[in-house]
Amino acid sequence: MKYKHLLTVKQFYVISIIINVVFWFLLLSSIYTSDTILQIREVKENNFDFNGHLSGNYVPSIAGCYMFSEWLRSEKAYELLTNQLDVKSIYKKGDLFTKFGGIHDLFMHGDRSEWSYFNKNLTISINNNSNTININLSSYNNEDSKKILYEIITIGKEFLQSSHKEEDQKLINYISFLSSSLDRDLKETNTILGNYIKEGISIYPKENYLNNLLIKNIIENKLMDLDITLNSMKTLTFPVYQAKIAQKVFIQEELNKLYFHDIFQIQNSEKMEDILNKKHFIENLKQSIEQKKYMLQKKNYIDRYQITVISPPSLLIERSGPYRVKGFFATLLVISLIYWLIKE
Repeated sequence: MKYKHLLTVKQFYVISIIINVVFWFLLLSSIYTSDTILQIREVKENNFDFNGHLSGNYVPSIAGCYMFSEWLRSEKAYELLTNQLDVKSIYKKGDLFTKFGGIHDLFMHGDRSEWSYFNKNLTISINNNSNTININLSSYNNEDSKKILYEIITIGKEFLQSSHKEEDQKLINYISFLSSSLDRDLKETNTILGNYIKEGISIYPKENYLNNLLIKNIIENKLMDLDITLNSMKTLTFPVYQAKIAQKVFIQEELNKLYFHDIFQIQNSEKMEDILNKKHFIENLKQSIEQKKYMLQKKNYIDRYQITVISPPSLLIERSGPYRVKGFFATLLVISLIYWLIKE
């Protein structure tokens, strides 16, 4: 027989098992994973009036998660990552068969092949219910996986902050305009307040109004008494009558002054109060604007998105155990088929 020099079945399986054990359980490097859970938060903005940006009102954003996921798989993200870490050397630590540059990618060259290999070890899943994104990374060392994930979070924050440059520039221009406008408004408000103070106008206390109301009631009662006296003027001498008339005129004038003073003070007090409220509003808004201006001078972008780390990068157990067992039996099956084909 042509192939009678072939090993016996028993010899074949013993040798195959030994080779498989050596390959799958001794030669192949262990693969470790690290994962992190992030939440992308976005400024809540109903209209393009920037109130949300000024108030810092952030809400979970599922759209931000998908945008972040798409960016993370891009060549640009990998380029930023390799500027900070030597990712290529991390993935050359493995065995000859699985590491980057090994047998399986012998004919792959250049940065694009590195990026493709990195993406094979990166798993991203998005939870639409909790608005979170789970990032799982594999490498040949647990600490390396964890280190890469931390760097991904760092460059991810920078990406999200600069992801809307045109909108941010509009906002920067708007804030500069708003700051100048508030300066003018505050100057005009202070001028009006200064004029009010010169005229002796201030917030008119309600107690003053009540006190004046009591005085007016007393004066009105006095006038009523005078009217009664004048109605019985037949019993009065002419000089006394004239004196009573003069007294009535004087009291009426004083009463009119009180009425006029109350009306004047109350009306202008309301204006004064409006102006003061406007001033306080402008001052508070200006303070918020100045904080944004200070931030812009340092960063030149708006914090449109934020990353909240729900679960920091953690070290996980080796995930290659089941993979090795499956590979062992699959390889044994393939070798067996080849053996029986040759034997026949």
